[in-house]
Amino acid sequence: MLIANPSSEPADATITFLPAFGEPITKTRVVPAGGRVTLNIEQEDAALANGAVATTVTSTQPVVVERAMYWPFTPDQWYEAHNSFGLTGPATHWGLAEGRVGGPEEYQTFICWRTRVRRRSTSRCGSW
Repeated sequence: MLIANPSSEPADATITFLPAFGEPITKTRVVPAGGRVTLNIEQEDAALANGAVATTVTSTQPVVVERAMYWPFTPDQWYEAHNSFGLTGPATHWGLAEGRVGGPEEYQTFICWRTRVRRRSTSRCGSW
C-alpha cells in the first residue's frame, strides 16, 4: 500500500486492516509533507499474511492511497503488477472501465470490495 501526502504539512495516517477472519488491526504512520510511505501489508502483522484483507485509511491531511501489487517473489523477479486507488466514500453503484478474461494470454480481472458492516451481505455484479 502506498500513501502519498501532497500537502505542505506532515499527515498522521491511521490504517485499519480488516481481515476476512479475525479482528481489525490498526497501525499509524506519519507521512511526510510532499512524501510517501510504502507498507507491505503482510509484514505489518502476522495475521495479515496470506489472507484477504480490506483497508481503511484516515488522515489529518488529505492523502492519496494506492493498493499496488507486484509478483512473483522478490523485486528482481517481478514481471507482473496491478494497482488500484482508494475511494473517498461509500456508494451503492460503481463502474468498471474495462476488464479482460481468457484469450491466448489467459487474462483475469479481479474486482475487490468490502462492505461497511462485518456481517454476511449480498452484492450483485453484472456486465452490459
